[in-house]
Amino acid sequence: MLKNAADACTEVKKPEITVELTEDSRVELKIFDNAPEIDEETFKNLGTLFKSSKQNGLGLGLAIVKRVAEANGGRLEFQKDEAGRLFVILSLPKFEERN
Repeated sequence: MLKNAADACTEVKKPEITVELTEDSRVELKIFDNAPEIDEETFKNLGTLFKSSKQNGLGLGLAIVKRVAEANGGRLEFQKDEAGRLFVILSLPKFEERN
């Protein structure tokens, strides 16, 4: 997910990537960047197997992250901020250690 954010910022003069980690009953990892707005077709296909907006992309990375998250009771969400820029949220149930 971080590599995708970095790749999206290659055309930005001063790229910024922000990572937030929050913990409550779930653990959430949020990744924001200042990449340009993505079009609706690209947004719709995020996390879809074999769909990539990258010239040499295979469409596997986010699809794998999504499937692993779901297999562990989590989710991978794609949202847009008020400027139309993408941010990604990986949410997983909090692991409770058992003795």
